[in-house]
Amino acid sequence: MRIVIASLLLLPACTGKPDDTFVDSADSGSGDTHDTQNTGSGCTLADPTGLTALQLQGGGDYAVLYTTDDSPLMGDGYAVVVSIKGTTGYGGVPVVAPYAATGFGYLQVYVNVPDDNRGAASRAAVADTTRFAAGLEPDADGCYLADRVSVPVTASAPLLFGNSNGGNLALGALADTSLDMPDVSGIVMFETPISAQFIDVELGAVEQVNPLYVPGSCAWDPATGLGCAYSSVPTLAWDPLYQDRTGGPIGAVYIDGDGDGVKGARDYPMFGVDASDSQIAFSPRLTAMIVDQGLSGPPMLSATDADAYWAVRDGSRLAAAALDNHPGVPLISVGTVDDHVAGVSDHSHVTGAAEIWHDLGSPFVRVNPASVYMEQVGGVGPAWTDNPPNLDAFLNNPEVLMEPDEADTEVGAERYSAAALIELATRTANDDWSD
Repeated sequence: MRIVIASLLLLPACTGKPDDTFVDSADSGSGDTHDTQNTGSGCTLADPTGLTALQLQGGGDYAVLYTTDDSPLMGDGYAVVVSIKGTTGYGGVPVVAPYAATGFGYLQVYVNVPDDNRGAASRAAVADTTRFAAGLEPDADGCYLADRVSVPVTASAPLLFGNSNGGNLALGALADTSLDMPDVSGIVMFETPISAQFIDVELGAVEQVNPLYVPGSCAWDPATGLGCAYSSVPTLAWDPLYQDRTGGPIGAVYIDGDGDGVKGARDYPMFGVDASDSQIAFSPRLTAMIVDQGLSGPPMLSATDADAYWAVRDGSRLAAAALDNHPGVPLISVGTVDDHVAGVSDHSHVTGAAEIWHDLGSPFVRVNPASVYMEQVGGVGPAWTDNPPNLDAFLNNPEVLMEPDEADTEVGAERYSAAALIELATRTANDDWSD
């Protein structure tokens, strides 16, 4: 592969977007185009530490974070990254900690995720923020992104960065054709739980492994998404008073290994996610098992409602529509040896994201950034991974390696993510998608 270091003069590129259909959507409206990206009419410039709690035209807040210490990644200015926080909750502005490292020649525009359990309003917030990041419309004060910062802004399409569950929300926004979601030049996901079974942490957590999960069993189907198997049908029970070691949440369905109906230390708890103030969403597969066993007690969505809930939140089910709407978008799925949430030894959520995107025809897919980009942000030292892009198979491929853990390298999620963003921006600028 021909490598051009990020500080050199680079050229922009773009992608296209046809129509498709989507359900459970909110129409966020269309933005005006802004060719010059520079009005300068009384807009306050952000200092290099960034501005927070600025307001978009649609009413949601956003934040801008950047530095002026490094050369821009693109020939015409700084690359723009739309950053989406993880968890199943809301927020993201003000920025407590950056979700990708600053200081590498790109701007970050943060989405403030509303409190709707990552539904239609959250997708609309991503689209609103991305339109602003793309220079297609001003914020509520009539200021474009280029008016808010003192560095040049590229005309190339923004990159999307999804931290953890933010990756699923990114795919949801790309898949929703009721939104005026602009083109993007690439997607980076950090340890995104790309299926309902990973989002609801039923397959294993870092502090406790699900004893019935079968490593290497996950497979992807365009209609049903990424699904993973159990070694046997578990005996399930419900403990309304159980709390995890962090002090929440209260109540869990658990695998009752000894069948005594009492939550023991070795019984694996599964909390699901809050679908509302009064109902829990378990994955469709777990919901079916709960129903089949006649388990009473969990205040959960019905099988029909659970399927509808995940149909617009499970990235493995949204990917086909997302790539139909935005064809040719490249993706880098980032993962480390010790995941921040998922306790699965095969890292099937990380490799599964790449497998799905590759199977759907994206021209460039890889797991973890090339080592040359890791050396830019982490130095020459540990054995950074150098997984080849565009493999015939990513999922269940033992040759696809995860990055070293932060405890061993002192390099955390933000720098791994930064390296992946730099790689996609550099490749876009050079129109170079070779191996």
